[in-house]
Amino acid sequence: MQHPTKARSSHQSSSHPLTSDIPSKFQPSVYKSTDGKHFAEPAGNRDDYYWITVHFPPDIDHRGIPDSAIMLYVRNMITKGHFTVDNQAMHGFGKKCLSIPIKRDPETPLPMSFMPDPTHPDLLLAENLAGYWKDQIAFRKVTLDQRMIFGETRHKVVKLEDMLDVGVALMDPWRI
Repeated sequence: MQHPTKARSSHQSSSHPLTSDIPSKFQPSVYKSTDGKHFAEPAGNRDDYYWITVHFPPDIDHRGIPDSAIMLYVRNMITKGHFTVDNQAMHGFGKKCLSIPIKRDPETPLPMSFMPDPTHPDLLLAENLAGYWKDQIAFRKVTLDQRMIFGETRHKVVKLEDMLDVGVALMDPWRI
């Protein structure tokens, strides 16, 4: 995700803000560093990504549910086929859900919503990404923006330079 023309910030924490001329390519994700800054994820208007979305029960009371339990639930629901395939992230639109961005591969057909497929590479990637974020939460490097996940707040408008590059701040989950 690192762009060659991006400048490094002199930020004191282990997380580094992104800088770029093209803010429309990224949006804030549901993942935040422990200092409250959102990690960047691909913007919803990009054709080179799609999202695997896990929806939570409409009557769920998420207060008191640990972030790691949420990510374990997401991973299990993907494994069981309880997900939708969407053209943009659905969290942050007033729905109770969490969407995981997947880079499109023109050679690989999209997975089918509500269809478990233990061999589909993109579903395996989505499961691994849910596990990756669960681990980052367990290591206390990341927290979830539960307000965005559970519909209490809409997508935030955040300048690109105020978001963090996951590949710089943490191990890049798309390269593990």
